[in-house]
Amino acid sequence: VSPIVEDVRNRGDAAVIELVDLTFDFFSF
Repeated sequence: VSPIVEDVRNRGDAAVIELVDLTFDFFSF
């Protein structure tokens, strides 16, 4: 696996975690 692919995966994971975090903040009134 090339470092570039690894970097994209890590960014993708971070974005997903961020999105889930925001979603939970939004739904926990």
